[in-house]
Amino acid sequence: MAISRAGHIYVSEGNYGAILRLRPGARELERIDVPGEFASPQTPALSRDENTLYVPDYVRGIAALTLATGYVTWLRPADDIALSGIDGLYRYRDSFPAVQNGTTPVRIMRFSADLRKQQVLEANTPELGEPTHGTIVGDAFYLIANSGWDAYDEQGKKKPGSKPVESTVRKILLQ
Repeated sequence: MAISRAGHIYVSEGNYGAILRLRPGARELERIDVPGEFASPQTPALSRDENTLYVPDYVRGIAALTLATGYVTWLRPADDIALSGIDGLYRYRDSFPAVQNGTTPVRIMRFSADLRKQQVLEANTPELGEPTHGTIVGDAFYLIANSGWDAYDEQGKKKPGSKPVESTVRKILLQ
């Protein structure tokens, strides 16, 4: 979920591939993307001017959705940057911190706004486990580490023999 300064709430719906907006005072979500554009959209990030919603698609990469028109442009990263598996995208100054759990190893990344540079913030640490959503507060990125969703089956039942899950909130400084 991303929330604008004016109070618009933007959410992604991964099962049906939808981007939804809830305007201040509204009682219903409205779909703002064209059906079929996104395979599996994840946590989006607003541009600094809040005219563009950057939508990570778990399969396709990152799209820039122009909020005034609904027009979508798929961003092209440098050849050595993989954008698949992004579970949450956030904006910090002129960069995109991201949780990438569809990669080996799972990792916390920081991409430049032009997607030409990347920095691994954390990867391959036992405490990270299967990371998921986060938020930015000041100069810190807080995220859920070891979410444990890999310990459950498609019906939401604990897999036989899987260990108890101990999730934590991790803090990564971004400056």
